[in-house]
Amino acid sequence: MTLSGKSVGDLAKYVAELMKLSSPIALRRLGGGNSSVNFLAETDSGERFLVKLLPKEKRRRSEKIKIIGRASGNLLADGCFPSEGGDVFVMRWQEGEPAKPEDWRGEAIESFLREYRKLSAVMQKFPESVLQTVPEGTPPGGGQTIHGDLNWRNVLFEGEEVSGFLDFEMTRRGFAGEDLMRPFAHRYERLGLFAVAKKRRLLANFEDMVRRSDLPCGEWLEAVEAYRLRKRAVRAKKAKHGILTGINLKFRETLFKKMRICVLRAFAFPGKPGGAAVTAKPACGPKQ
Repeated sequence: MTLSGKSVGDLAKYVAELMKLSSPIALRRLGGGNSSVNFLAETDSGERFLVKLLPKEKRRRSEKIKIIGRASGNLLADGCFPSEGGDVFVMRWQEGEPAKPEDWRGEAIESFLREYRKLSAVMQKFPESVLQTVPEGTPPGGGQTIHGDLNWRNVLFEGEEVSGFLDFEMTRRGFAGEDLMRPFAHRYERLGLFAVAKKRRLLANFEDMVRRSDLPCGEWLEAVEAYRLRKRAVRAKKAKHGILTGINLKFRETLFKKMRICVLRAFAFPGKPGGAAVTAKPACGPKQ
């Protein structure tokens, strides 16, 4: 099975055979990512699956995702059906849609933190063979397994509740705070120059999330610094290969300064918006 020369009907038949289904399936093309072409597959009984077609250079990832699926049980990638050639990968559909972090409110943030704790417990079971190599120049700390690419589009919501997480191809060692700050940093970097109100709301929501989390101040500051150094390392690696990124370095450094300020403020004033009290946090200083 290859990407070229196959109709949607041929693909539907192939996927049904791959999944050993007796009834036909309907396929609907979804937006393709950088590394795959995606379809929504639905059976007559209403079961839904995400079908990924991987280009030749990405096929090695299908085995990695299969291992992650086995390690994570029902919480993630339940029902993995990679083809022998590695170019077709099917996983159970997770309901929900991404929500922009500037629109996250208290319940959404609480759900994000709660579901991430469950996710983190599962990710610690991932075998070393599926983890990404940490780029040279990033700090050695942060020994737990993290998602590594938890941008806001990889967090699915149904209403105010997180319903799933996507794309575990970048799992690696790091700080949990890197994952938790990623939806906010990723979104901020892509807002336009004049989206001042959205940026303000986004940083306020990030600060609220830090305030509600159970991570100590020192770990938050380490996470911000680790994320900053990782971004610099990735940028330098791309530049070495002649790949230019669209994010201005000075702009990104300003963002990290603002995120550090949010962390410090969250620990200096440990109260929820509106004045409701939360568990007191220690003063923010060196690593605790």
